[in-house]
Amino acid sequence: MRRSDVTGHLELMRERSPVPLLTLLVAISLGILGWLGVHSYVTSQRLHLVTALIEQIQESQATIIHLNEVLTMSARMAAVTGDPEWVQRYQQATPELQQAIRSVRAFVPAPEDRLAAEAIAAARGTLAELEQQALTVVQQGQLAEAQALLFSEDYGVQQHAVVESIHRFDNRVKAIVTAAHDERRRGTYRSELLLIGLMAVLFSFWVMAFQTLSRSAGKLLQSNRRLVAQADELARINRTLDRRVEERTQQLETSKQQLEQANEELRRESLQRHQAAQEVHDKATALAQSNGELLQRERVMRSILQDLQAAKEILEYKEQSLQRSNQRLKDLAALKDEFVAKVSHELRTPLTSIKEGLSLLIDNALGPTTDEQQDFLKTMDGDIDRLTELINNMLDLSKIEAGRMRLVRVRCQVRELIESLVRSYQPIAGRRTIQILGGDTVLPVFIDRNRMMQVLSNLFSNAMKFTAETGTIIFRIDHHEQMVRIGVQDNGPGISPEDLPKLFQKFSQVGPQGSGRPRGTGLGLVLCKEIAELHHGRVDVTSQVGQGTTFTVFLPGYSDELAVQESFQELLMFAPADATASIGVIGIKPDSMTAEELVRFVDDVSQNLHRGDVVLSLDDGWVVLLAITDAKGVRAIMGRLRERLAGGRELHVGAALYPGDGHDAMPLLACAKTRLDQPLPESGGSNGTALPTGQRHVG
Repeated sequence: MRRSDVTGHLELMRERSPVPLLTLLVAISLGILGWLGVHSYVTSQRLHLVTALIEQIQESQATIIHLNEVLTMSARMAAVTGDPEWVQRYQQATPELQQAIRSVRAFVPAPEDRLAAEAIAAARGTLAELEQQALTVVQQGQLAEAQALLFSEDYGVQQHAVVESIHRFDNRVKAIVTAAHDERRRGTYRSELLLIGLMAVLFSFWVMAFQTLSRSAGKLLQSNRRLVAQADELARINRTLDRRVEERTQQLETSKQQLEQANEELRRESLQRHQAAQEVHDKATALAQSNGELLQRERVMRSILQDLQAAKEILEYKEQSLQRSNQRLKDLAALKDEFVAKVSHELRTPLTSIKEGLSLLIDNALGPTTDEQQDFLKTMDGDIDRLTELINNMLDLSKIEAGRMRLVRVRCQVRELIESLVRSYQPIAGRRTIQILGGDTVLPVFIDRNRMMQVLSNLFSNAMKFTAETGTIIFRIDHHEQMVRIGVQDNGPGISPEDLPKLFQKFSQVGPQGSGRPRGTGLGLVLCKEIAELHHGRVDVTSQVGQGTTFTVFLPGYSDELAVQESFQELLMFAPADATASIGVIGIKPDSMTAEELVRFVDDVSQNLHRGDVVLSLDDGWVVLLAITDAKGVRAIMGRLRERLAGGRELHVGAALYPGDGHDAMPLLACAKTRLDQPLPESGGSNGTALPTGQRHVG
């Protein structure tokens, strides 16, 4: 082979170098990554704009709901109280609601969404006309006519239309949110598919590049082999020349040896290059796999970060909404307390004076009156009694809602309680038949007698109100699922199914109000329900139109554990928030006594205690005393009991202190029983810290 052929082959290999291909591949990769970055940024910006628009719509919607409730409440309170401040609040809130509706119509993108917002404005406008008429009547001093207008069926229907419009718009907003989320998921899915496709194309390009490098290495190896073959040919030519030119044999031999050494080195170098190329190929393959795994992890991490960011934004929005709602609730609670305070202080005193004056007129103490005047005066007297009942019920509800109503619980037989109630109502029961069924074998209950008498009296008076003069009222007492069940049944006109849910709503009036029946305050049943729930019970109602109604009170049956635990929780509830005193639990085990002696002993113990302390007589002969005091106070009480009540009998006393000796009533009582006739430890079982606020009820 000629030297010129070898030189031409090497030049052809240089022309086919893979460097331009690699350069082009790197440029394409950078271009694809840059396009992906721009596409991701544009997509995120679009999603951010859609999310911001939805948040504005939802915030405006919440404002509409709140202002609609404020307008309704302000108009009704103005009609009830005649206070100009409510009219001013109504007028202040009206432009805010209109502005919120205009904002919603400006924010919503689709025509049908704007129609839903305009439906709210139209329904609210009709309702506003009724409210404006009522406010005009209020300003003229005709509160009864304003109340009739604002509590009429037309007003309720229109108010329901406003709520329905807001509900339909809320559904439209939810549909917008759902569509936005669906579009976001579809965009994310398309981006992921596009990213996977581009990565596959890019990976294919790199595979082609590595294949090109491999082919170049193979061509280089073939060239080296041809060079070896050419060297062998040259050696053969040299040996032929040596034979022809013997005089140059030595020189040719030397050249031959040198050439063989060079060829050997060339073979070793070629082998080394082949091994190096193989190592480069293996490393490139491993690097490509690592790059694929890293890209997959990067995509997963980006998805997780996006989800976390979205969740964070949702939580922040919900937290802000919750804060705004809490603030609105606080404002409404303060407004309610202010109203109740004004009612209690501004109405009770003049009502008492009016009541006394009417009594004098009815008794003819100020001069004779005609029968027509007597009827008018008695109607006024009944209205004053109803208004006084309304004020008392509102004050009781305010105490319950604020957690300030303390129950004075005692063990009580239900049948005896109902018999006492029936005796007190017998003069006004007329010819109605009143029956008490069951109760002889029913467990006693642990209740506040006065408050439970208030519940049963309310239910009994309602039954008499809707029972004819010759009708029948039945009290049923029995057990039901470990509860004591007290039913009050009448055979009056009954209550329609659509009115049953309104019974326990404030100021709700159901059933016929005419026919000479006295009107209620609308708070009696609400108060019954709240008092029953304070006793961990409930009030249910069943009714059939034309057959009568049955109200049922469920109360837990008495047990020593219930009595001790509930009394302990009452003390925790009303303990001062900054008190450093503890709650003392004192167990007293007197000598064997008869039932009468034990009752007298409990009365004697009560006489030697402070107001608010609790004394319980348990079925096992123990007497338990609970008091808010410290270790020093407990020792003083124990000493006073031994000094004044022993009376020659053996009196065993033990004590424990909350929270040092325990955090629950029964463990504390068990600790006190183990310390009979032992002094309270110097530490008092207390760590000297305040009562933990997390253990107190706040109503």
